[in-house]
Amino acid sequence: MTQYSLSIVSHGQAALVKKLVQDFKQQNCQDIEVILTLNLPEVWEEQDFELPFPLKTITNEQPKGFAANHNQAFQQATGAYFAILNPDLRLLDNPFPALAQTLLEDEKLAVVAPQVVNNQGKVEDNARQFLTLRRLGQRLFRKSRPLAYSSTAPIIYPEWAGGMFLLFSRAHYQKLGGLSEAYYLYCEDMDLGLRVQRAGLKVAVNNQVKVIHEAQRASHRKLKYMYWHLTSLLIFFKRWYFA
Repeated sequence: MTQYSLSIVSHGQAALVKKLVQDFKQQNCQDIEVILTLNLPEVWEEQDFELPFPLKTITNEQPKGFAANHNQAFQQATGAYFAILNPDLRLLDNPFPALAQTLLEDEKLAVVAPQVVNNQGKVEDNARQFLTLRRLGQRLFRKSRPLAYSSTAPIIYPEWAGGMFLLFSRAHYQKLGGLSEAYYLYCEDMDLGLRVQRAGLKVAVNNQVKVIHEAQRASHRKLKYMYWHLTSLLIFFKRWYFA
């Protein structure tokens, strides 16, 4: 069995995916398989570079949502661990063994994420608290968003972690039923955190493992992303607070 199955979904982002896949090679990420989902029509030429690990490609006939794509990839995964990664990540080293060790050291830990920084090295807020109506209102009127948790403690246990990079054991992903396909895009990671909590399990961020997020803030520029974001928030609040 492969140790790590890495799921990446591309929305016409082949150039970004190729950089990330090259990082896996350059950082000597061993015993991995990459499952790449092409969610939109695009040209993907694997012969552009030689890889020391298998890369499986799924081509969707119709676009799927974030959760549906990664759940679909999980059905083809063979690894003992399953990772969800955004295509706009860059690796500083091989993050997978240290993250897997974090999971092994605590049987109550369902999912672990690395610390995420931007291109300038500033820590992003991937360790998060659940949104309430009050917190949502505060976010709307703040120009900057302070970190909800310490970025200096070796390991922290937030209520949820951003879905740009998450690592699960295969057993925990199965137990949780994967990501909720009630959402098309956004809030799947927050919903996951709440389900983890209600199952008596935990989320962790290992601040000793860092990755770079070259964030593409599409929701700030395109109305359809804003629509998906607002729709997902309504689904989340209805599902967990007003059911």
